[in-house]
Amino acid sequence: MDGGDIALIVVGVVGTITIVWAGFLLDRRSQRIASAKWMRAWTVLNRVRRELFDRLHGPLRLQDQRGDAQPRKRKRKPATSRVKRSRKQTR
Repeated sequence: MDGGDIALIVVGVVGTITIVWAGFLLDRRSQRIASAKWMRAWTVLNRVRRELFDRLHGPLRLQDQRGDAQPRKRKRKPATSRVKRSRKQTR
């Protein structure tokens, strides 16, 4: 085998790897686009279902939370007495 045959083999291998890599990237791109379409359709469908449910049944009732512990209110910090300062009178 001379140099021309080796160069031809190298170009063929590099070309094959490039074609496979480009196909992989294009396939990923099409899958991502399809996934985004599916996610948008799923979001819209869920929104429509929620609106229909709210129209039929009304808003969900709030649970009775009287038994739950109420958060403690912070006590106000007592005011400190002011320090009386004497003023010097200058004449």
